[in-house]
Amino acid sequence: MDRIPFVLLFGIATSVESFQERLTGATIKRLHGEKFDVIQADELFEQVFKSTIECGDDEWVLRIGSTLAGRLLDRQKDHILSVEAFIDALKYAYMSHFFANPLSILLRTAHLEQQDASKQEEPYFKDIPKDHFEALRNLPSFRRHIEEGAFGEYGDESLLELLDDDSALFTYAQKKMHNAQYQMKEIIRGIDILFAIRSCMPKLPHVPRSALYVKAAAGELRDSPLFRELMLSLRRIPSDVLERVLSTLHKMDFKHEDLSVYMGRLHARLVAMMERSQHPLRSEHNLRNETLRTTVVAQKVELSVQKGALSKEDREYSLLLDDFLDRMKRRIGDVFIDPRNLFLHEVFLYDLKSPHGEVFTPRPRFAIERALSSPHDYLGCSCCAPARGRKGEGDEQALSVTQPPTAILYQLYLESGPLINVSDLWSAFNAIVSSADDDEAFVMAMFQRGLAELKYLGMIKASRKKTDHVAKLAWKGL
Repeated sequence: MDRIPFVLLFGIATSVESFQERLTGATIKRLHGEKFDVIQADELFEQVFKSTIECGDDEWVLRIGSTLAGRLLDRQKDHILSVEAFIDALKYAYMSHFFANPLSILLRTAHLEQQDASKQEEPYFKDIPKDHFEALRNLPSFRRHIEEGAFGEYGDESLLELLDDDSALFTYAQKKMHNAQYQMKEIIRGIDILFAIRSCMPKLPHVPRSALYVKAAAGELRDSPLFRELMLSLRRIPSDVLERVLSTLHKMDFKHEDLSVYMGRLHARLVAMMERSQHPLRSEHNLRNETLRTTVVAQKVELSVQKGALSKEDREYSLLLDDFLDRMKRRIGDVFIDPRNLFLHEVFLYDLKSPHGEVFTPRPRFAIERALSSPHDYLGCSCCAPARGRKGEGDEQALSVTQPPTAILYQLYLESGPLINVSDLWSAFNAIVSSADDDEAFVMAMFQRGLAELKYLGMIKASRKKTDHVAKLAWKGL
């Protein structure tokens, strides 16, 4: 191949026909156009995030905690717009948990509920070392449940058995892990319900599913302003908006037959009410049914809210809406708990800041400062090694001609004040680097290159006060 292939992507703020009219025939013959729909990066990211937090009924998965999820979202929004980078961060989080947490082996017991427990429990139990059970008993969630008497249904003897018998602890951990995973799935379904309701109400600002998950994983969604705003808005919606909400919820897969039947029955009642009325029904909480009443008492003006008379259809609609709101409040109150209060949340919930933060949000300034002040740590050569100190003292880092020119200038830079005289800096650099056989022009070239690299790193800039000085911009350790 004697040509370098490249692809040119450009946006056209007009129709294809108008664009074609402005091109010559020779240009059109050489063009190969292809029309495609562009998916917004935010929409694609939300699809990936939705697939990450959701799972099937028979799957036990590792969940991402609120702290780590918030860091991933902030990094995605503020620094990078790459779905591939987000997927890599998720893979690293899963790898860190399964490699660093030996208790993650308990997630293997997921399929025991679908298989013959008499055949499968014993092999799984034998695969777990004894010290893993000791680590299990030292988990903060295990200790908290013991102290709070969470195992009261077993009685005192069974409680002691959990502390002494590994087999009893293994069986109990399986049961509690199953319950915890079920509660996590209920949280995800609750998020889907809130997201579906908000999507049917155009006056509410759009809140992505990922933001709802971060608050739910932190146990803050139930008492958050988002939820209060949603409940207040639902109290005032007309019948046509509520019909869209109920229709959307009725089509969702709740995994609860009673809730699905309830939504269908409520939707049928609302449709029947709307057919008997020629205009959208409004509840008693709607602002159109309220008026301000002004009263003068003792030369003081008092304002009070007076509700207007409701029709029979509006009263029936108000009762139906209140029934729906009460059901939603109970549902949210039962579902949105703090996952960090669940038993063995350390096994199925990964929420550690380190080492994820050190890998994906490193501190480049610290690494650059260390490389310039101690180049031997990175080069590994004997010529740049620090000199051995006197007895009882550590190694002494001294300037050496074998060090990189930029490292020499940086160490001279650390000893200078806010303004650095370039002539003095050159004299000190020349005294360290040059020898009798060196060409002064070559040494000057190294000096100029090192000075340019310090400027590129943002450590110095030209001074306006003195033309022969440079201003210091960064101090080590800040």
